Amino acid sequence: MERSPTDRTMRIGLFYPHTHTPHIRSKTIREWVPDVFDLEVHRRVVTACEAGGLDFLFTLDNWGVESWGGQRERAGADHLRENGLMGPILAASLFAMTCHIPFITTIHTSILHPVHVARVGANLDTLSQGRWGINLVTGSGGAEGLFENLEAHPDHDERYAMAEEAFTIITQLWRGESCDFEGAYYRVKGDLIGPTAVQQPYPAIVTAGASPAGLRFTARYADWHFMPGRMTREDALARMAKLQALCEAEGRPPDGIRMMRHVSMLVRDTAQEAQDMTDWLVSLVDQEMAHRYVEQIGQRISTYRDVYQAYSRDDDTVRRIGLSSGALVMHGTPVQVAEQIQAFHESQGCGGIALTFPLWHPEEIGRFTSGVLPLLEKMGIWISPHRRGWSW
Repeated sequence: MERSPTDRTMRIGLFYPHTHTPHIRSKTIREWVPDVFDLEVHRRVVTACEAGGLDFLFTLDNWGVESWGGQRERAGADHLRENGLMGPILAASLFAMTCHIPFITTIHTSILHPVHVARVGANLDTLSQGRWGINLVTGSGGAEGLFENLEAHPDHDERYAMAEEAFTIITQLWRGESCDFEGAYYRVKGDLIGPTAVQQPYPAIVTAGASPAGLRFTARYADWHFMPGRMTREDALARMAKLQALCEAEGRPPDGIRMMRHVSMLVRDTAQEAQDMTDWLVSLVDQEMAHRYVEQIGQRISTYRDVYQAYSRDDDTVRRIGLSSGALVMHGTPVQVAEQIQAFHESQGCGGIALTFPLWHPEEIGRFTSGVLPLLEKMGIWISPHRRGWSW
């Protein structure tokens, strides 16, 4: 899949569910969404995405059990365990069900050796005919204690130093070159069996790191930078300005990286219907899970710690955070939602949106693709990939 540096229209995709409730903290909602472990469910969801004209799919990944429930350690309650599919395995399944739509999967470079990443990525890129992208994460994905044979929990900046070495090895192997690398963290010598990556110079790269080390890494390598939807306009523009300056320092165009934001989406025919549905969803958020999420996520991801500092910790506010995690809530009629996206694009320089649907049935996706996307196209800020051609 080609990059389109001169095309500044938006890219809008699905934050693809790898668990039953990836962004809403509710045990009840788990019973209302499709079965994430059923391949036929995924066939219907991904068909709705591609046929409806979404530009991409994007998924998280975790290695350790999330403990937002608060009772897991005390009671070992299995119903609080949020099991999830592994991104690259899920991607391989979805590529077999589709023809055009690309899929970005999260891979933790602090866990997987760069040779593993290179081979998995090249296989996905080949089998999909160049439709794979990587969300490169240096954190542990909740795997503390699971991989004691790896580097013993390096600090934040050291993880980015490891990622620099890993990326050098990965891209060299993706090109099909013999690798002879010796660094502080990795030693690799030899030739990796093919296939090599299809996309040139390499598959699309997404990052989300907000620290100085993370932003430097982004400026050197990334095509997209992911940011929480809940960030304030001022904070989002300030980060963009930092990245633009870093890009220029790296010899890249200041607009060489596009910003992707996270949005919770729900579309109904009337504003009252949308509000009633939102209120119902909020009422089903588990208070304990939501509080625990807000307390713990900032310890794991600095971006979210900074975002949630602006919010109070009263029950109602935390419950509303529990509705969508870091996503900005855009619930309303097609016209209301389209106008909010237009404002997001024009006032904050938002080049892409990863959508979370609290109830991620294909019908919910269809309400958006049939009702909102045509309005965005009339506004001139989005073009259907079926007409534009599929590109990053």
